[in-house]
Amino acid sequence: MFGTKHQEDYVSRDRRSLHMLALRVPGLAFILMVYAASVSLQYIYESWTVFLLLLFTILIVIFTVLHWHSHRWVKKKTFLYFIIQGFIIYTSANLMTGGYIAVVVGLYAFLIGQIIGMADKGKTLLILYLFILMSITALHEEHPHHLLRFIVIAAPIMIVIITYAATFFAQVDEKIKTQMTLEKLELAHRQVKQLTLQNERQRMARDLHDTLAQGLVSLHMQLEAVHVHLSKGNTDRAKDIISQSMDRVKGTLADARSAIDNLRSTSEEIGFLKESITEQINHFTEASGLSCFLDYSVHHVLDVHTAENCHYMIGEGLTNAAKHAEAKNVWVSVQEEEGQIRITVKDDGKGFDAGTEMRKSGHYGLLGIQERVNMMNGTFRITSARSAGTQIEIIIPIQGEAEHV
Repeated sequence: MFGTKHQEDYVSRDRRSLHMLALRVPGLAFILMVYAASVSLQYIYESWTVFLLLLFTILIVIFTVLHWHSHRWVKKKTFLYFIIQGFIIYTSANLMTGGYIAVVVGLYAFLIGQIIGMADKGKTLLILYLFILMSITALHEEHPHHLLRFIVIAAPIMIVIITYAATFFAQVDEKIKTQMTLEKLELAHRQVKQLTLQNERQRMARDLHDTLAQGLVSLHMQLEAVHVHLSKGNTDRAKDIISQSMDRVKGTLADARSAIDNLRSTSEEIGFLKESITEQINHFTEASGLSCFLDYSVHHVLDVHTAENCHYMIGEGLTNAAKHAEAKNVWVSVQEEEGQIRITVKDDGKGFDAGTEMRKSGHYGLLGIQERVNMMNGTFRITSARSAGTQIEIIIPIQGEAEHV
């Protein structure tokens, strides 16, 4: 809460400063106009001397310099700025008795307009302070019988000046808000670009893992099988596995090219998820020698994106079972339940401490599953324990056609 309040105060001070910066040039022109009018009226209605003109000029110069640097004052010394400026006007008006009405009406209205359009707190006190100074000046300079004439003349002019100043500040405020909105949009655009690049890197990492890494793991298991069969003299079976390995290498190379070129050459085939998983399990069984059982019950035609992600996540689950679990049997279940797809990959291997192992580096396949699940707004859970096997459970919403199969 303190941080939010501090940030709001900072934005408010910055806004006041920008208001004053926008008013510097128009305000300077207005002050010079009031100065010329005051000197002219003093020359017409009252006697004047060089010393009086010099002293009045010095006060107006001080007033102008403070106005020019007001954007610095209002950040932390807003009250002090208006108090000093009000006192300068009061002193100037009492010096130029012949032209005091121009000073009072012009410069007091100028300050009141600034207060109305800029100050966030203490508006009432500041305006009351200026009105007291203005009233004292009017009572001192005007005959009581002429006060009504002064009010009739001064009030409309001050209302116009104050309204213009308030409108000017409102326009400046809208411009500032528009600029801040554009800056926020630009910042958001840069953040989106960064997130897009990050997501693209993650996607490339997943694709490379799901193609090259899984392909190499499969090839390694097949070569181990070849080694075993050769050591037993089963050359015919070894030749068959070598032939399958060559086909697998070709498929892996094709998948790698597809990932690098961002082309999903197998997307249409993966769209038929059951056939894709069945073929995947057949390759897995031939390469690993493990028994694998499929339980598939999905009644919707899944969209290509969902089917493709399911395909790769199941492939990663099978790879982990063959590579780490030392299992004999693997069960794959794909079920449709109340608008969701539940995928389970379970083995009867040695298991592991899920809480400990998942914190170690190197589990890129499981990380890839987690990222794919997150993209589809699903959930991902691993259940495992020493000597109790491992179960990977994934639940994702169905994003497919309404037709049933």
